[in-house]
Amino acid sequence: MASILDSIMGQLGGDMLGSISKQTGVPSNVIQSALPAVVTLLTSALANNASNKQGAQSLTGALKKDHDGSILNDLPKYINNYQDGPGNGILKHALGDQQNTVKKGLSKSTGIDKKAIGNLLIMLAPVIMGVVGNIMQKKKLNSSGVSKYLGKEQKKIQKQAPKSTSFLTGLLDSNQDGEVIDDIGKIGISLLGEFLKK
Repeated sequence: MASILDSIMGQLGGDMLGSISKQTGVPSNVIQSALPAVVTLLTSALANNASNKQGAQSLTGALKKDHDGSILNDLPKYINNYQDGPGNGILKHALGDQQNTVKKGLSKSTGIDKKAIGNLLIMLAPVIMGVVGNIMQKKKLNSSGVSKYLGKEQKKIQKQAPKSTSFLTGLLDSNQDGEVIDDIGKIGISLLGEFLKK
């Protein structure tokens, strides 16, 4: 089964990159380089939140209620109206008080301004939740199963770029001011390179 990263990179290629570029005002090639790091970070954030029983139950409840995967049926329509989606709420729960640190770090090292990075995170969070929700339904996973699935996803990404994944996970657990995130641009390039080799 394709990983979350593979699935999303596959669905957001081609014409979809153009739509994302139009919505964020960022060139398509820059978006393509940044996507792997953004997807990895958000996936790791969900996995971290689901690593304990309470967090897993909360995430599973949200998936059952609002994220059944139907968002994937018409991604172009969603991308063009993403501001009306649940992205902000998801980020609040997934990243907590680390939102500003994440945005600052991604902005500094990718060259994408902070506002556009924030919009990209808002845009992608519901897509990732949709992928996880779809898997949960197909495999009939309970909260423990969702936790294990996300844990496996972390390991898959770690095999692709172990140093990058470790760095991102550290970021989510830290209270840094963003100055330590200078290498995050390389994370996207590294993960994208691994993806394109497939």
